[in-house]
Amino acid sequence: MFMDIDTFSKLHAFDNPIMNEVGKEITLDNVEAFFAYDDAFWHYLKSKTSKIDSHHPNARCFYGVYPDYDSSGILSGMSVVVPIIIDMATALINVHEFRHAFELYEHLGEPYHPNVEISEQIAGDAETAFSKQYVLSKGSKWLEEQTLN
Repeated sequence: MFMDIDTFSKLHAFDNPIMNEVGKEITLDNVEAFFAYDDAFWHYLKSKTSKIDSHHPNARCFYGVYPDYDSSGILSGMSVVVPIIIDMATALINVHEFRHAFELYEHLGEPYHPNVEISEQIAGDAETAFSKQYVLSKGSKWLEEQTLN
């Protein structure tokens, strides 16, 4: 459930001008709206999330969702570490980790241990869907503005 270095590097390899431009306007509200999870999840997550500056040289080593288990092996909570959203790459890291957090949230109070391979696939799919949805909605507006100028 941690973002590996290769995935992080790929996210920062955007050379598409539309992706770069529309990513400048992205916010946490866009990420929350994409998921449409209930308010109880977002309220829970706010108290469990630490946001760090993505410019710190070792920041990517800390991104992830860290489950907490009680002495009986029951999932009792979690801690989430994500970057402050400043562009598309940092938004996608948030999408990835929030998807993992929701998976754990659904199993709080249970002896739950996620299948990492499946969990990573689902989180990766969420990144892809978010970027497509966001770029299609914001990119067409940006292109229209560029042709008018």
